[in-house]
Amino acid sequence: MRRPCDMSKLEKVLAFPRDTERSPLPSCMSTHCCASADYVREWQMPTPMPEYSPTVLHVITGLANAGAENFLLRLIKATSSLLGRQPVVRLRTVDDLDAAYGAAGVDVIALGLDRLAEAPAAITRLAHIIEECRPRMVFGWMYHGSLAASLAARQVASVSRPQVTWNIRHGLQVGAAQSLTRRLAIRALPFMAGPPDVLTFNSARAAEAHGRLGYRARVTQVIPNGVDVHNFKPDAAAASRLSALFRERAPYFAGQGPIIGHVARVDPLKDHATAIKVFRHIAEARPDARFMFIGAGTDRAEFCQRLLLAGIRERTAVLGERRDIQALMPGLDLLLLTSRSEAFPNVLAEAMSCGVACVSTDAGEAEAILGDVGMLAKLGDARNLGAHVLALLAEPSDQAAARREAARCRAVRLLSFDHAVDRFVQIVIGAGVRPA
Repeated sequence: MRRPCDMSKLEKVLAFPRDTERSPLPSCMSTHCCASADYVREWQMPTPMPEYSPTVLHVITGLANAGAENFLLRLIKATSSLLGRQPVVRLRTVDDLDAAYGAAGVDVIALGLDRLAEAPAAITRLAHIIEECRPRMVFGWMYHGSLAASLAARQVASVSRPQVTWNIRHGLQVGAAQSLTRRLAIRALPFMAGPPDVLTFNSARAAEAHGRLGYRARVTQVIPNGVDVHNFKPDAAAASRLSALFRERAPYFAGQGPIIGHVARVDPLKDHATAIKVFRHIAEARPDARFMFIGAGTDRAEFCQRLLLAGIRERTAVLGERRDIQALMPGLDLLLLTSRSEAFPNVLAEAMSCGVACVSTDAGEAEAILGDVGMLAKLGDARNLGAHVLALLAEPSDQAAARREAARCRAVRLLSFDHAVDRFVQIVIGAGVRPA
């Protein structure tokens, strides 16, 4: 029988005082980190935390409002009834989703690792957390979370050492477009940390690409992201809402044509430059067409200047980062994805689940997601992307309706989040890890 965490030992590891008087900050932790960690301690680490030994302990770089972090929260909520409570250790002080995790009853432990010099102390603290909590599996998310999970597990006595799983969520299609630190982390991980017990990817293409770089494990599996088909669904009223929002954000454009959307944060890998070229080409052929950019950074002045120089600013609504994508997506007439590198492009699955036609670059699992209900072009091929968009916009209404229905059916049948949940549970239990 596994013993529960010892609260006094755990607090020494995390440097959290038990009473209201603060203890001196350890040199490896910044004041900001401890302030953030105190928030997590107060709101997301209630006293029951030390009283259970989790089946799975997750380790992730931070809790930014991004794809992997939101996917992890959904996964924990969906599997808690079977696998029990699954605490999350975040390495950095990025805490955008701390409140969301806390509201879901997920315990979050913050290590405050924001500088490389702090890494050895943070890994040691993580090792102590593993020793005290005795999880059956440590699940590392992405490169840095996986590295930390493996290095910390190595320091744990063999009698209580958990199985280690890596979850890699990167496509590796355009190495030159990635930062130097990211490229180094990708190359170094399998050699610095050694093979994990289980290696998971969110796309088959990513698994193949990483295999060529030396990523190996006793068990390798694919856990596709999946989409919440009950949340992302067709909505007849969405088109009028989106048109009203467009008029609010682009009041000087009189056209009432189709709205083509691009949903992605501003990042070189998302290739907004190609999207702008595509929209400019469409505007020449369809003077009534309307465009919409959604994603962090799209509402910044420098991005709007790029639209102005391309001659499409007047007909383009920029919404920035949104938390209501599921309410906006069904109102689009078409979704365009121009990414140069993806693993599993969630936005395609979400759009299809809403019954929206899609045109995409051949990034990651885009072809497998779209099947025959969408259209593909090569990376950076603005001309063919534009031609595909115009072809779909020109479809007769009955054919367009059939395509929308087929997209929805494909999403429900093949891309549902329920499939990802089943695969995750199978991996945990199949690796010999039994629920607490």
